[in-house]
Amino acid sequence: EALWRDVLASGAEGAPELRAKARLAASHAVTESLGVVDSLHRACATTAIQRSNPLDRIFRDMHTAAAHVMVGPLVYEAAGRVLLGRPADFPLF
Repeated sequence: EALWRDVLASGAEGAPELRAKARLAASHAVTESLGVVDSLHRACATTAIQRSNPLDRIFRDMHTAAAHVMVGPLVYEAAGRVLLGRPADFPLF
């Protein structure tokens, strides 16, 4: 919410620290969601791999989303650098 207020007030992309925290939150949400989906997938055993099971699609979608560069390991490093007052060294950050 702080990032959104900053963007609205300044008309710019927001303070680097706020962007870093937002990216960390998004990456964390994807990581945790992936863990939940993986746990459900294991609990359902072979029924989870059937195309008729909605979990099959959810599993594939979550793994596809988790592979995106904007929520991957590089985000954690770049956000850490920004929060320590260093440049992100990540062109998409």
